[in-house]
Order: sequence, then structure tokens, then C-alpha cells
Amino acid sequence: MAELLRKTNSSYYPAFESLLNDVNEALDEAKEIDLYLKPVAQHFDGIETTDFGETSSLYRPMFHTLCLMWANCKAYRRPARIIVLLQELNNLIMKQV
Repeated sequence: MAELLRKTNSSYYPAFESLLNDVNEALDEAKEIDLYLKPVAQHFDGIETTDFGETSSLYRPMFHTLCLMWANCKAYRRPARIIVLLQELNNLIMKQV
């Protein structure tokens, strides 16, 4: 579609190209988020399925994974994003208590 709009010198081409770039950037971000959330989800599942008294050894690997996510994932270098994960962890701990 973009090639056709470009070849015909359509006035819609710049807007379409911008939209296409935005979609590609969002897709790349979603892939990166998925890559980094999979290990975190495993930690959440582990904490959720373990008795509260036995979860103390699970927090260190969980926070290590969150720190790696903060350091390496562009999408989670923003405080608002990482805060959501920390709030979810706090809610899980409160639910278990």
C-alpha cells in the first residue's frame, strides 16, 4: 500500500508512512515487553502458588529480574511502567498475608 501511494505521489503517503512507522515501533516495543515480562510472570506465579511463609526466598530473584528489566528494557525504564509492576507485587503480597 505504501509503495503504491509513493509511486502515485499521493498526498496520503506522508501520513500513511508516519502511521506505518508508528505501528512498527509499537510492535517492536510490544515484542520487547513480552520478552521481559515472561520471566517476571514466572516469578509472580511462583510467589502466588507458594505459601506465604515460604516466599521469602523468592523475592530476591524477583527483584533481580525487575532490576534487569529496568536496566535493559527501554519500555520499562520509565518510572510509571516499573511502578505498575511493583504495585502488582505489593498487591500480591498483601493478598497472601
